[in-house]
Amino acid sequence: MTVGGVAYKFVKSLSKKFSEDSQEMVRDVKEQLEELKKNDEIHYKDLQKEILRIQLLQGMDTKRLSASEASYFYDKYRNVGGNSFVSEKYHEYLKELEDQDDEDSN
Repeated sequence: MTVGGVAYKFVKSLSKKFSEDSQEMVRDVKEQLEELKKNDEIHYKDLQKEILRIQLLQGMDTKRLSASEASYFYDKYRNVGGNSFVSEKYHEYLKELEDQDDEDSN
């Protein structure tokens, strides 16, 4: 009986320790996954912003974007946190298109 009681307490103790350790491991894995998810979202947003920036700047540089297309890309770019460098180029481009329309109508 005494050996059985000791064995039972030993197995119960191991089971409890294993359960605590496994719960801690699961918490650690969840925290790591959450951190990866946050980083993924940040990198996705940065990539999205970079792609929009390149589309907008290339389109304006090659003069292939209409005013409405430029506005579309610019609005999307600003919504993901675009900067003032592109804003300046965008406003210059719209002014250039406006001046070109004025020349064409004369």
